[in-house]
Amino acid sequence: NARDGGSLVESLHTQGYDLDEGMILLYGGQTYYGSECVNRLAMLSSDSGCMNRLNSFIFRKPLLSRLLYPVLKLGRRVVLIVLRRKKINYRTK
Repeated sequence: NARDGGSLVESLHTQGYDLDEGMILLYGGQTYYGSECVNRLAMLSSDSGCMNRLNSFIFRKPLLSRLLYPVLKLGRRVVLIVLRRKKINYRTK
């Protein structure tokens, strides 16, 4: 949970990753950010269940991941506003 801060969040920030603007996956010694993260998660997920199959069908395609990622970000922002959650904004901590 990036909202809890910590050395990993600080390290990612130092490397130039803005966790308010994109999600991140650390896997196999690699760092995947934004649409690449969504694409990689889809490739790693199973095909069990309707939502997993739909996610896999859409986001295993890098082009669709890049095109739809901004929609996911917008949805996240709306949910954060509705839940009255602040941005991570670790720069001010």
